[in-house]
Amino acid sequence: MIIIQPVVLSGGAGTRLWPASRAAQPKQFLPLTGDMSLMEATLQRISVQGYRPALMVGSRAHRDSMAQIVAAMDYNPGGYIHEPIGRNTAAAIALAAIYFEQQDTGETVLLVMPADHHIPDEAAFHAVVATGATAADEGLMVTFGIRPDRPETGYGYIVAEKGQEIGGALPVAQFLEKPSKEKALSLIEAGSCYWNSGIFMFRVDILLGEMSRHCPDILETCRRAFEAGVMEADVLSPDEAMFQDCSSLPLDIAVMERTDKAVVIPADMEWNDVGSWQALWSIADHDGEGNAVRGDVMLEDTSGSYVHADHRLVVLVGLDDMVVVETEEAVLVTQRDRVQDVKAIVERLKASHRDEV
Repeated sequence: MIIIQPVVLSGGAGTRLWPASRAAQPKQFLPLTGDMSLMEATLQRISVQGYRPALMVGSRAHRDSMAQIVAAMDYNPGGYIHEPIGRNTAAAIALAAIYFEQQDTGETVLLVMPADHHIPDEAAFHAVVATGATAADEGLMVTFGIRPDRPETGYGYIVAEKGQEIGGALPVAQFLEKPSKEKALSLIEAGSCYWNSGIFMFRVDILLGEMSRHCPDILETCRRAFEAGVMEADVLSPDEAMFQDCSSLPLDIAVMERTDKAVVIPADMEWNDVGSWQALWSIADHDGEGNAVRGDVMLEDTSGSYVHADHRLVVLVGLDDMVVVETEEAVLVTQRDRVQDVKAIVERLKASHRDEV
């Protein structure tokens, strides 16, 4: 039996879910899809036999939030890596691999996953992870693909080699980052394409070998930051000055697009990266008019809308396909098909040095 070592990545900023998700408390720490935070749901999903305690990788600025969540649910992680600054997923995953290499566990199979995904069918998740573990143990670099049901432009896409399936895995022909609607439609019509879930599996030694070939600068910078960092009990704090010099790339671009070991496993499970208010509307319970609400909300002659109220009554009258989010610090009002543009507002807030960000 292959024992799986989870690595939970908690570095996302969740800017498209502003104003609920903000720099000080991003979406993974919020109860957006139920009573539990997204991080709690992620840890609960892997709190079963066959999974080692997760290594938690996240921002040093959020260490208290991470610690509070694991304490509240009585979860005992396998360790922490507190990144001094964000340098995207290639660097975060490199640090995790070095962490286990230092423990002489080079053939350990890592399951790398973000802390902020919505996967309600745990049985389906465990089934696809079991398939991925076998492929990873054989030396392949596994990613999981979600069968698209619409031309979503907010996701990356994976194109698989047709007719080449071996043990449930398909060789990757191409990665495409957030295509246009027209391009997404053509991909879906052509078949053999999947949404990129951002969940990976590989052995530690295989990952480090591929990083040394395809992004040696990232790997070596992470090694230096790791070795010069501070380790206290099970908490690693990489050296900030050295880590700051690391290139900021996602693992997809740094390694997965370049390696000849990449395979995709079609994942027949409900999945959502909870990346926008539209995504939350799509997975929420709806009333007879297609509205989804959270908090103290009153609707009149309103349909297809998502309303999130944190601190006061929010009323909508005569509106369709809207998103309204009320928090103590700010209120967002947008058409539902424009929610991707919230990220532009966050950038403007940053540029203006506004506290609301």
